[in-house]
Formats: sequence, structure tokens, C-alpha cells
Amino acid sequence: MKFWIEEYGIDGYRCDVAWGVPVDFWDEEFARLREIREDLFFLAEAEDPALVIDAFDAYYGWETHHAMNKLAKGEMDVAGFTALLKDHAERFPTDAIQLNFITNHDENSWNGTEFERMGGAVKQMAALSFVLPGMPMLYTGQEVGLSKRLEFFIKDTVNWEDPENYSLFYRNLIAMRDAHPAMYAPAAGAPIKILQTDSENVLAFRRSNNIDSFTAIFNFSSEPVTVQIEGLSYNLEGYGYKIVF
Repeated sequence: MKFWIEEYGIDGYRCDVAWGVPVDFWDEEFARLREIREDLFFLAEAEDPALVIDAFDAYYGWETHHAMNKLAKGEMDVAGFTALLKDHAERFPTDAIQLNFITNHDENSWNGTEFERMGGAVKQMAALSFVLPGMPMLYTGQEVGLSKRLEFFIKDTVNWEDPENYSLFYRNLIAMRDAHPAMYAPAAGAPIKILQTDSENVLAFRRSNNIDSFTAIFNFSSEPVTVQIEGLSYNLEGYGYKIVF
């Protein structure tokens, strides 16, 4: 790792199966590497609070991802999802960055594409991954709406045709996030505040800091809904969402 940093300017590493290595190894080795370069970024393919105390900057949000799959299938309600968000906020350090995703190499190959797992809620869940606290991830082919499982152990190819213009959809999400500091990852970003609604299928939350604020509203039902939030009325389509600035 030191060789690649010193000789080629590598500025970060993703560490596979980080949970399978003792935490004190990561703590000690990353401290040594940061003596060479302070701004190194380390991503753990794991979800363990101990890993992001001293060693890693970011971790895979597996629990949130699985909850998104359940929300899309109607197997989890808003109350269950907000309880998960609260639990994470209590268990993980405030400056730890959760990697939010709707697909990755494991999910795509073994559990199916986002279209298989999330159906009509794909774009909604993608938008959610951009506005929740943390950092969004795009997996190979996601930016063009890849709808096949890639072979895991052999070379496979991506069809880069984009008939439904998913690239524009993701460019717009990226531009939105870039323009609004409240969406940034900790510690620059803002904490999440859950808002009360009159619908068990609607999640609403606000993220605010001293320079920016937004309200996000997500309808996890396949049916349209009109919802009241803080005295205001919002109409959302099935699997619809609104980001209000």
C-alpha cells in the first residue's frame, strides 16, 4: 500500500472483507500510511462501528441497502426504516461515512439487478441513496440502466446503450448533490431530522446546516398519495418522491 501511495499517488483504498481482519491491524497500518499522506481515504467493505473509529473513513451500508429492498417490496414500513436510521445514528461515529447503494458487484451477481429486486422503485431508491446521510455509490452499468447480472468470476461486458437515458437521471442527481452542502457526507453535511406525516407509507425528513437546507419526501407505496407535512400538502405518485429546497 505504501508503494502505490509513494510511487503512483494513490489517494485511497477499498478494503475487501474488512470485517475479516482484526481492527487493530487496520488501526496501526492506516496510522502509518497517514504519516505519508494525511488525506488518504479508506473504505471498508464491512459494516462495523469499530472499523470507523480510527481506521476507515467510510463503510458499506449493508443494513440500509437491505432495508431499501424490503421497502421496494412492501416488506418494511416507514416506521421500521426510521428505526434503522435512528439505530445507525446511535451506533456509528458522527463523522463515519455510510456508503449508500442500490446495487454492487455482490448484489448484482447473486441477488439480482436493482430492477429485479426493486421493480418500479428503482429511481426512487437511487434518489434516496443520494439524499440520506452518507455517500452514494454507482456500480458499473448502473448509470445506463444495466438490466442483466454480470458474471462474477469471468470477464463480462456491459452494454453501454442507454435507451431510457439513465445517465441524465444520475447526472441530475449528482448535480443536485454538488449544489447543496446539506447533502454532503459527514462532517460537512447535515444530520437528518425525521418529520411527522399523516401517512404510514411516506417518509419525510429534513437536513439543515448553517448554509443549506432541504426536505425530502418519499412515497414507498405503489399508489399515489396526498400527504400533509407541517401544514403543507404534497401530491406524490406511486414510488414518487420530492426534494424541496
